[in-house]
Amino acid sequence: MAGPYQMKAAPKRKNEEASLAALNALRVLDSEPEPEFDAIVRTAAEICGAPISLISLIDRDRQWFKANVGLPGTAETPREFAFCDHAVLGSDLFEVPDAMQDSRFADNPLVVGSPDIRFYAGAPVLLNDGICVGTLCVMDRKPRRLSEKQRETLRCLSRTVAHALQGRYAIRETLRLVSRLSEQHELLRVTLQSVADGIVTTDAEGNVSLLNPVAERLTGWSTSEAQGRGLSEVLCVIADASVVASQSGSYDLLVSRGGRRYGIEKSVTPILKEDGSVLGEVCVFRDVTEQRRSYAQIAYRATHDMLTGLANRSEFDTQLGRALHTTRTTRVRHALMYIDLDQFKRLNDACGHAAGDRLLKQFARLLTATVRGGDTVSRLGGDEFAVILVDCALDDARRLAQEICDHMEDFRFAHGELKFRVGASIGVVRIDDHWRSEAVLLQAADAACFAAKEAGRNRVHLWGETDLAVQAREEGLRWAMQIEQALDENRFQLFAQRIVPLNRPANAVHAEVLLRMVARDGALVPPGAFLPAAERYNLSSRIDRWVLLRTLHWLRSASNQARIDMLSVNLSGHSVGDPAFHVWACGKLDEAGSALCSKLCLEITETSGVSNLVQAAAFIVALRSRGVRVALDDFGSGTASFGFLKKLSVDFLKIDGQFVREMLTDALNEAAVRCFVDVAKVVGMKTIAEFVESPAVMSQLKRMGVDYAQGFLVHQPEPIDGLLDDFPNAVARAPTQSVHELRTCS
Repeated sequence: MAGPYQMKAAPKRKNEEASLAALNALRVLDSEPEPEFDAIVRTAAEICGAPISLISLIDRDRQWFKANVGLPGTAETPREFAFCDHAVLGSDLFEVPDAMQDSRFADNPLVVGSPDIRFYAGAPVLLNDGICVGTLCVMDRKPRRLSEKQRETLRCLSRTVAHALQGRYAIRETLRLVSRLSEQHELLRVTLQSVADGIVTTDAEGNVSLLNPVAERLTGWSTSEAQGRGLSEVLCVIADASVVASQSGSYDLLVSRGGRRYGIEKSVTPILKEDGSVLGEVCVFRDVTEQRRSYAQIAYRATHDMLTGLANRSEFDTQLGRALHTTRTTRVRHALMYIDLDQFKRLNDACGHAAGDRLLKQFARLLTATVRGGDTVSRLGGDEFAVILVDCALDDARRLAQEICDHMEDFRFAHGELKFRVGASIGVVRIDDHWRSEAVLLQAADAACFAAKEAGRNRVHLWGETDLAVQAREEGLRWAMQIEQALDENRFQLFAQRIVPLNRPANAVHAEVLLRMVARDGALVPPGAFLPAAERYNLSSRIDRWVLLRTLHWLRSASNQARIDMLSVNLSGHSVGDPAFHVWACGKLDEAGSALCSKLCLEITETSGVSNLVQAAAFIVALRSRGVRVALDDFGSGTASFGFLKKLSVDFLKIDGQFVREMLTDALNEAAVRCFVDVAKVVGMKTIAEFVESPAVMSQLKRMGVDYAQGFLVHQPEPIDGLLDDFPNAVARAPTQSVHELRTCS
């Protein structure tokens, strides 16, 4: 916890008494659960990926839950502890990314004790007159944020809650009105003409006596035609067979006289005299066809991939859990295929995202047509797919997988006049009772898929416990788990290595920020051990965010900023090509201010800059407009032409160490360095030579006109907190130090 807090209850709403009156008028407090509200909280939890979702209504001294997912057995809590009591103060979504870091909630009993809330987002439930009676909210036990799409969906669902509450109230009000006017037939007839719901009344024998205009329209019967007929003949109601089995409650369909079907909600109430004798019945019903269609669309979106129409990752996880459960309770065995399209990124980059989407949809159709009807076909994300083969032997699964590869062997994706060959690497795993969890099973399938790709692409690989390729994949997965744990537990440490000018004194510190992982035993893990796994498992952008935030914090808290010229921070290829990272980074730089930005340089590698040229160029323009300098790292290691330097307006060119280290003994390397220096001067860039490890190399670089040097000769990397110690004396001593024994420490 960031500091001592004392929880304060939210202030009362400005229209507190009016809000309480509106809530009481709805007559919903302490009512029984109802299917439509339960469906809304399940949908909110699914779309937002949250374990807890509630419809919370704010009473005078409590919050009461009309619907509840994730807090079984809990119907209400004191109002003073309610996050929702804060949410109802505004008219838009209220979000708490980390309750432990928010002074309003850090010592809230619901945060420090069960249910351990860390994240909250609530959208106010506003009635037609603008009065707020509660919220639709989602909660999690770990810090996080909703995406913009999730926020908008939560807002839409909160409006659905408001409509449902008011519709529920309208039906009950109609019933009350009909009961009171049951013996005043003429007044009843006039009143029923204006009611928006369908109303049918019967006599004591159950024969129809009256239909209002809405009921006539929906049933297809006029009052004169329906009078004297049985209620079930006029109001033909059947169960809605389209409702999925997982939904609670029953849903009715009204079949009109002409065969048209309407989704309805209905209620039948006896009409009683004062002495309790029955005069007849009144059936009130309303057309909820569009409402159910909206619910169905929301449910579909929660379980399906919108691009391909296949099951999405969430639905796949659910079905995989069911399949694994059946193997433990029955003798049925299943199989899992994990599929990755070969060369998809190359096609996507060459032809654009629209073409990539077209390919994904074509492959989805091919996949669905190849497997069996009862199998679950899913798109997990990007170009990765999975198929759960129910009650399928491993040999049959391998045959189906090979059939997919055979189809892809003949398949050509057409884009204009171009045709592309696209393959599918498939890993196949038996689903049986020896897998301890869905996650381990999926990792094995992913590993087998990777082995298929490593073996030559467009082929099938069966999971085998002794596969060397699979074991290597598992090693990568272990590193990925360690990286995630280190990020969550803040077990990384910033190091730095100085960069010195070759043609003038070093008046201030110029250094590159480096990274070490701190193992649980305190040992430092070099980046070469974990960064390959970070790149493979899309964790590099998370690391980049961590490093950039800590570097800005260190700059901000440095005791003598005047002694700092510039700190360089490396960015991965994922971050360079990710527009979302660009937006986030620019936001953090704007918060830091121009003074700190002027002391920052972001390094992108030559290969990442070229492979994401359009995104990289736009990002560089945004960085330089904020005063941040940019370096092109490892120049010469890729396949870029010098023409790309015109398109990437950077400040520094860092010459790859493979050319620098042996330039005195390799004439070609020396020529390459001279060429890089000449080109950099032409385009107005400064040059930095990496891997400078001997005084002779440094002297030659100086004669060649290189501007800066970096390497063990200049400075052995050290924790960043010691970077300013003994400056500039340490820089003056550096060229005389021996560095050969330090090469393996980088």
